[in-house]
Amino acid sequence: MDAWDLVMRALSYYWRVTRQDNVVAQALLEKATAIDPHYGQALGVLAASHTFSAHMGWADMAPSCRSPSAALAAIRADSEDPWAHYAFGLRLFVSAAFRRLAAEFELALRLNSNSRWPRAITAWRSLLGAWKKPTLRARVRCG
Repeated sequence: MDAWDLVMRALSYYWRVTRQDNVVAQALLEKATAIDPHYGQALGVLAASHTFSAHMGWADMAPSCRSPSAALAAIRADSEDPWAHYAFGLRLFVSAAFRRLAAEFELALRLNSNSRWPRAITAWRSLLGAWKKPTLRARVRCG
Protein backbone atom coordinates (compact mmCIF):
# COMPACT_ATOMS: atom_id res chain seq x y z
CA MET A 1 0.00 0.00 0.00
CA ASP A 2 1.41 3.45 -0.87
CA ALA A 3 1.06 6.64 1.19
CA TRP A 4 -2.06 7.79 -0.69
CA ASP A 5 -3.81 4.45 -0.07
CA LEU A 6 -2.95 4.66 3.63
CA VAL A 7 -4.35 8.20 3.90
CA MET A 8 -7.57 7.24 2.14
CA ARG A 9 -8.00 4.28 4.47
CA ALA A 10 -7.16 6.47 7.50
CA LEU A 11 -9.83 9.00 6.52
CA SER A 12 -12.52 6.34 6.71
CA TYR A 13 -11.47 5.69 10.32
CA TYR A 14 -11.01 9.38 11.16
CA TRP A 15 -14.59 10.22 10.15
CA ARG A 16 -16.04 7.56 12.44
CA VAL A 17 -15.14 9.88 15.33
CA THR A 18 -14.49 7.25 17.97
CA ARG A 19 -11.45 6.82 20.18
CA GLN A 20 -10.61 3.39 18.78
CA ASP A 21 -11.03 4.41 15.16
CA ASN A 22 -8.94 7.52 15.72
CA VAL A 23 -6.10 5.34 17.02
CA VAL A 24 -6.34 3.18 13.88
CA ALA A 25 -6.35 6.31 11.69
CA GLN A 26 -3.25 7.64 13.45
CA ALA A 27 -1.40 4.34 12.94
CA LEU A 28 -2.21 4.38 9.22
CA LEU A 29 -1.16 8.02 8.95
CA GLU A 30 2.11 7.32 10.75
CA LYS A 31 2.82 4.64 8.12
CA ALA A 32 1.93 7.09 5.32
CA THR A 33 4.29 9.76 6.68
CA ALA A 34 7.03 7.14 7.07
CA ILE A 35 6.67 6.39 3.36
CA ASP A 36 6.45 10.05 2.35
CA PRO A 37 7.54 12.48 5.09
CA HIS A 38 6.51 15.48 2.96
CA TYR A 39 2.97 14.35 2.12
CA GLY A 40 0.94 17.38 3.19
CA GLN A 41 -2.44 15.68 3.45
CA ALA A 42 -1.04 12.83 5.54
CA LEU A 43 0.68 15.30 7.85
CA GLY A 44 -2.45 17.46 8.06
CA VAL A 45 -4.85 14.63 8.84
CA LEU A 46 -2.39 13.23 11.40
CA ALA A 47 -2.04 16.61 13.12
CA ALA A 48 -5.82 17.10 13.08
CA SER A 49 -6.33 13.62 14.49
CA HIS A 50 -3.94 14.20 17.39
CA THR A 51 -5.49 17.57 18.23
CA PHE A 52 -9.04 16.23 17.91
CA SER A 53 -8.12 13.34 20.24
CA ALA A 54 -6.95 15.83 22.83
CA HIS A 55 -10.06 17.97 22.36
CA MET A 56 -12.27 14.91 22.91
CA GLY A 57 -10.36 13.96 26.07
CA TRP A 58 -8.91 10.81 24.49
CA ALA A 59 -5.34 12.11 24.80
CA ASP A 60 -3.37 14.66 26.79
CA MET A 61 -4.28 18.22 25.76
CA ALA A 62 -0.91 19.75 26.69
CA PRO A 63 1.12 18.63 23.64
CA SER A 64 -1.58 19.90 21.27
CA CYS A 65 -1.64 23.27 22.99
CA ARG A 66 2.09 23.75 23.28
CA SER A 67 3.23 22.98 19.79
CA PRO A 68 1.71 23.70 16.42
CA SER A 69 4.68 21.99 14.77
CA ALA A 70 2.78 19.06 13.25
CA ALA A 71 0.20 21.31 11.62
CA LEU A 72 2.86 23.76 10.49
CA ALA A 73 4.86 20.88 8.98
CA ALA A 74 1.76 19.99 6.97
CA ILE A 75 1.45 23.58 5.75
CA ARG A 76 5.15 23.66 4.83
CA ALA A 77 4.74 20.39 2.94
CA ASP A 78 1.69 21.60 0.99
CA SER A 79 0.43 25.12 1.61
CA GLU A 80 -2.58 24.45 -0.61
CA ASP A 81 -3.82 21.39 1.22
CA PRO A 82 -7.03 22.17 3.14
CA TRP A 83 -6.24 19.49 5.76
CA ALA A 84 -3.03 21.31 6.66
CA HIS A 85 -4.92 24.54 7.36
CA TYR A 86 -7.74 22.69 9.09
CA ALA A 87 -5.19 21.00 11.38
CA PHE A 88 -3.61 24.33 12.26
CA GLY A 89 -7.03 25.91 12.76
CA LEU A 90 -8.07 23.06 15.03
CA ARG A 91 -4.91 23.55 17.05
CA LEU A 92 -5.79 27.24 17.37
CA PHE A 93 -9.34 26.25 18.39
CA VAL A 94 -8.17 24.15 21.34
CA SER A 95 -5.81 26.90 22.46
CA ALA A 96 -8.53 29.58 22.13
CA ALA A 97 -6.63 31.63 19.52
CA PHE A 98 -9.89 32.52 17.83
CA ARG A 99 -8.83 35.41 15.59
CA ARG A 100 -6.17 33.30 13.88
CA LEU A 101 -8.54 30.35 13.86
CA ALA A 102 -10.99 32.21 11.64
CA ALA A 103 -8.28 33.02 9.09
CA GLU A 104 -7.06 29.40 8.91
CA PHE A 105 -10.54 27.97 8.52
CA GLU A 106 -11.43 30.57 5.89
CA LEU A 107 -8.32 29.52 3.95
CA ALA A 108 -9.21 25.82 4.38
CA LEU A 109 -12.67 26.58 3.01
CA ARG A 110 -11.26 28.53 0.06
CA LEU A 111 -9.06 25.55 -0.78
CA ASN A 112 -11.96 23.09 -0.40
CA SER A 113 -15.41 24.57 0.07
CA ASN A 114 -16.72 21.13 1.09
CA SER A 115 -14.48 20.85 4.16
CA ARG A 116 -17.04 19.85 6.76
CA TRP A 117 -15.27 20.67 10.07
CA PRO A 118 -13.95 24.13 9.12
CA ARG A 119 -17.44 24.98 7.83
CA ALA A 120 -19.13 23.71 11.00
CA ILE A 121 -16.75 25.41 13.42
CA THR A 122 -16.86 28.67 11.46
CA ALA A 123 -20.68 28.59 11.58
CA TRP A 124 -20.65 27.75 15.29
CA ARG A 125 -18.24 30.62 15.93
CA SER A 126 -20.54 33.02 14.10
CA LEU A 127 -23.60 31.82 16.00
CA LEU A 128 -21.87 32.31 19.33
CA GLY A 129 -21.06 35.94 18.69
CA ALA A 130 -17.35 35.56 17.96
CA TRP A 131 -16.66 33.60 21.14
CA LYS A 132 -17.56 36.37 23.54
CA LYS A 133 -19.19 34.08 26.09
CA PRO A 134 -16.66 33.59 28.90
CA THR A 135 -18.05 30.19 29.92
CA LEU A 136 -17.46 28.78 26.44
CA ARG A 137 -13.96 30.23 26.24
CA ALA A 138 -13.13 28.69 29.62
CA ARG A 139 -14.28 25.26 28.44
CA VAL A 140 -12.16 25.16 25.29
CA ARG A 141 -9.01 26.76 26.66
CA CYS A 142 -6.01 24.57 27.19
CA GLY A 143 -5.70 23.40 30.76
